[in-house]
Amino acid sequence: MPAVEIHTVESFTDEVPPHVAANVLNSNKTSVWKARAGAPQHAVVLKLEHAVQIDSVDIGNYGSALVEVLVARSGGDGAFQSLVPVTSIMSPSDSKMWLNIQSVNIFGEGKLQATYSKQKWDRVRVVVRQPYNKVEEYGLTFVRLYSKSSSSSETSSASADASKAAPPRSFGLFRVRTDAEQAPATPSLQKQGSIFFKDKGGEAAADSKPYTPTTAPAKARVPSQKPKQREVSLLPPSQAHKTSSASAASTASAASPPKSTSKSTSK
Repeated sequence: MPAVEIHTVESFTDEVPPHVAANVLNSNKTSVWKARAGAPQHAVVLKLEHAVQIDSVDIGNYGSALVEVLVARSGGDGAFQSLVPVTSIMSPSDSKMWLNIQSVNIFGEGKLQATYSKQKWDRVRVVVRQPYNKVEEYGLTFVRLYSKSSSSSETSSASADASKAAPPRSFGLFRVRTDAEQAPATPSLQKQGSIFFKDKGGEAAADSKPYTPTTAPAKARVPSQKPKQREVSLLPPSQAHKTSSASAASTASAASPPKSTSKSTSK
């Protein structure tokens, strides 16, 4: 939750230099606001930069037994309303013995008055009391206010300031370009291959007409006829001649019709 910027200390009831009331704007515990001892109560009024909704209050105590936080708006009647009711932040025994005089007290959503925690205010009054010790000076170490409503505006302004003030990033000899330096993407103004194929004149060869291969129509496939193989005999000439003669005779006998035979019977 972001902290609310407190502009200045508008007024206070009392202070003991060098422990002035403006020290409540610091978070250092060594610089505190002290007021004179024996007074029934002391108060400090803080002026904010602008009216905001207060969602949490942190109080750094210095010897005060009771604390109350009130809020108001500039203009109008300026009446203060109780945002944090009177709350004990130091026990009576510690007050009398002056022990544990410094502590941090956080008042979040459950400890704020719901009626006033939803509204915006630009003035805050913190009232402290110490009725158990009339000898020691008492007061506060710091006051911190927090608001959820200012998170988006502060985040956007912080990111804008960071983008303006941040120097360009670099890696060795290379510098990363910013979004403003990035060229807008253009749809394929450069043809593929034009970076790698350059002609002598420096113009991309890909700028010419692209090569379109022509494919001849495929011829119909005709089944190939195997040539007749000639039989070669490996027998000697004499035996081969006999074999061929026998083969021819068998062929002729197979082609001629069979002769019919008849038996004559004598009486």
